[in-house]
Amino acid sequence: MHVDFAEHTLSKEVEDALASIKKLKEISKETRDYIKYSRKYYQIMHSKISIQSLTDSHINTLMEIRNWFILGDK
Repeated sequence: MHVDFAEHTLSKEVEDALASIKKLKEISKETRDYIKYSRKYYQIMHSKISIQSLTDSHINTLMEIRNWFILGDK
């Protein structure tokens, strides 16, 4: 049950809703980025297709996620 709640909280719909509320648009940018990168990570880690090689596009996405979590928006 907690996984379902987390999955819905980190959904594209929540990210879009935060972006569409005028008052929250700028305040929620970091939250929306967190949701976006967490969702991408979740999708890769729960994919039925495993990473095949170092040239797999998922590797670039994982590096992008890692860089965002370590460096932020810099």
